[in-house]
Amino acid sequence: MVVRMDTEKMITRTEAAARLGVSVRTVDRYIRQGRITAVQYSTAHKPDGSNPVRIREGSVRAYIAACEVTVSDPAGHDGGPAPESDTRI
Repeated sequence: MVVRMDTEKMITRTEAAARLGVSVRTVDRYIRQGRITAVQYSTAHKPDGSNPVRIREGSVRAYIAACEVTVSDPAGHDGGPAPESDTRI
């Protein structure tokens, strides 16, 4: 049997949820969808029925980075206040 010793930090589902700003149920869904990587470290369930899993911290960081977007203004506005509109009633 080969034992692999990863040096990457592993975090709980609750910690991942806090970093992502989502619920633990959403983290579970992300794991099922393959958006983030989790490792099940035991085949036995806890008394509350939950799976003892840990999530790779790098997986959460990568997911956050993949979700970042840069918004550009196609109208060419410089980010200043919006031009006043001429609305007459």
